[in-house]
Amino acid sequence: MKKVLALVLALATVLSMSVVSFAATQELTLTDGEGDVAAYDSVYLKDNSTPLAVANNTIESLPDKTYYFVVPTTTTNAITNKEFGDSDLFKFKYKKTENGKYIKSIKLVDKDVAGAGRVTAIEVKLVDDMTDNEYKIKFEASFSSKTDWDDTHPGMKDITVNMPEFTIWMSNAVDTTDDSDEMAGTGGKMIKPVKNEENTITWEDENDTLAVLTFDADSDVAKYFPKLSTKWDNVKYAELFNDQDAFVRQWVGTPEISSTSRAVLELVVPYVDEDGDLTVDEDSIVVYEENADGELIDITSKGSFDYNDDDDYVFTMKTRRLGTYIFAEAPVTEAEDEVPADEVVDADKVNPGTGF
Repeated sequence: MKKVLALVLALATVLSMSVVSFAATQELTLTDGEGDVAAYDSVYLKDNSTPLAVANNTIESLPDKTYYFVVPTTTTNAITNKEFGDSDLFKFKYKKTENGKYIKSIKLVDKDVAGAGRVTAIEVKLVDDMTDNEYKIKFEASFSSKTDWDDTHPGMKDITVNMPEFTIWMSNAVDTTDDSDEMAGTGGKMIKPVKNEENTITWEDENDTLAVLTFDADSDVAKYFPKLSTKWDNVKYAELFNDQDAFVRQWVGTPEISSTSRAVLELVVPYVDEDGDLTVDEDSIVVYEENADGELIDITSKGSFDYNDDDDYVFTMKTRRLGTYIFAEAPVTEAEDEVPADEVVDADKVNPGTGF
């Protein structure tokens, strides 16, 4: 029994140490009730339990990422990580100090960010970006004491603790290639085609191929953002397609393809079972494209249905831009008439989408 108790106590000690290890302390000196800490305890990328290497309160990041900045426990003027997160004790404030429009949100959370127990952390979400630009983003945060703290800490009354100003350099990676495989919902990359060559890009999900684009790149190639979303915009489409199985293929930002002629886009038809047989009549399938005004245009006659070289049943069409396409089992009443085959969608007006 003593051995079991000793083992339990040892495990409890290890677990408590693993939680305490989260709370790397920072010196806090107060002058006239205000003080600065030099660094965060640690910084984590969402769904990654390994802390990032941070130098001079700066990191590099891809767009559309979420980070957790663990608030430190302070010494000299002692405040614990958990006390900072207690809304009865401290008021949390933040400020976007540079390029704030690229920060989607900032908030204080109580979260298990690395599997070692819940901690007080500042959650920072970055927006998506469809360019090859690099942005310098800065934010800062502070904690100001409330009455419940002041009443029990007369020596540290009416205090404000400033976290360090933090810098995030955000940009997409650039990949120069003529043959690329992309996972649906994944961004963070611009593709630069190989000029004067045939270029192919394939989009897949966890199980299947979703689309294939083939084109002859011109001699003055431009980079494009290849992110494909399969998520529904329920606000826009729920009522239109609520009585049938419909599928969306949305290229975020409607990228233009730098090609000598219109690119060939093969959209794999989603109405096929495991044996490769159609589950609906081919004549009943309708393909829509969202135009610049957010209207759905029937483009079924713009392409053709057939099996490709990989034996996938596809809808093939030609285009200079990748837009938003919807497969439907039957027509929807609010859709517009068919669009001319050479009509091009205005990229600046298309809904940018929500990601995978």
